[in-house]
Amino acid sequence: MTGVGLIALTNGEQFLQTGMPGASPWLGLDVDTYGGDWIRAAKETIPGLTAVSPVQGDPQDGGIGDADFIRFTTPTLIRRAHEHGLKVVPWTVNDPATMRALLGDGVDGLITDYPDRARAVFRELGIALPDAS
Repeated sequence: MTGVGLIALTNGEQFLQTGMPGASPWLGLDVDTYGGDWIRAAKETIPGLTAVSPVQGDPQDGGIGDADFIRFTTPTLIRRAHEHGLKVVPWTVNDPATMRALLGDGVDGLITDYPDRARAVFRELGIALPDAS
C-alpha cells in the first residue's frame, strides 16, 4: 500500500481567523504567527502535507458568473501553494464556468457534487479522463 497524502482544507479567510487571537478551528493553527499566510503555516506545521483544499469562493454554492461571488481560490493562491510544493484541490466546484476558470488557473483537481459536469468540462478542455465505471 502506498502512502496517503494529507490535505489541509479551509473555508476561506473568515475561518482562518487572520488577525484574531488563537488558532483557526479549521486547521488548528494560528496563521498570524505566519503573517497571515495560511499556506506557509500549513506547510510548516502539518507533517506530511501534500495539498491544500480551499473553498472555491463565497458564497460556497456560488460561481464565477454570479455578481456577488468572491473567489477565494485565486491564481495567486494557486501559485503560492505550488511554490511550497503543494497541490491545490478546491471544493465544492459545481459550476462548469468556475471549473473552467480554476482549471485554467492551474488547480490540480476539483471536488464537486457533479462529476458528470466535471467530466464534460475536462473533455472540452482536452484533459485526460479516467474510465467511467
